[in-house]
Amino acid sequence: GSLDVRQVRLAHKSGPHAWTIVTFGQWRTGKIWDRGYLMVLLDTQGKEDAEYYLLVRSAGTGLLGSLWRVRNVGPDSFLGSVPVQRFSRLSATVRVGLSRLTFGAHRLFYRWWVQTLFTGEVCKRTCHDRAPNRDPVLQWRPGMSPTPSPSPRSACSRR
Repeated sequence: GSLDVRQVRLAHKSGPHAWTIVTFGQWRTGKIWDRGYLMVLLDTQGKEDAEYYLLVRSAGTGLLGSLWRVRNVGPDSFLGSVPVQRFSRLSATVRVGLSRLTFGAHRLFYRWWVQTLFTGEVCKRTCHDRAPNRDPVLQWRPGMSPTPSPSPRSACSRR
C-alpha cells in the first residue's frame, strides 16, 4: 500500500517526543484524504493494548494531528491537536509532550508502535502496516532510565 512503513525515527532528547514515519512510496496529502491515516500508539499503563494514540490525517491541503485516549466502552476521547510536519513526500512527523499522558504508578517507561491504514486502488479493502512488526518499542521516560552504578576499583587499578 501507499503508506507501508519503511522506518520510524523517534526524537526525544529535548522537548516533545517526535515520531517521523517514513514510507516506502511517495504520497500526496490530497491523495490520502479520507483514505489514509498514520498512527502512533502509546502504552503508558503496562497493558497489552495502547491507552493513547496520535492520529495523522489529511485535511486535503495539509495534515492534521490529534491526540486520542482509547476507551473500553464508547467512542475514543479527543484530547486535542498535536503538531504535524511534512519534510518530504515520504514522511510525516508528529509530536506530543509526555506531560499530556497519564502513566501508571511507578511506570519508568512506555511502549510505542506505529500503524498505518490505507484504502485505494491497490488496497480495495483497508491495508494495514505496523512497525515494528512484532513487539512494541520500549522507551524510557525522560530522566528515568537506569543509571549504571560505579563499579568498585579493582586492586590492579589502585596505585
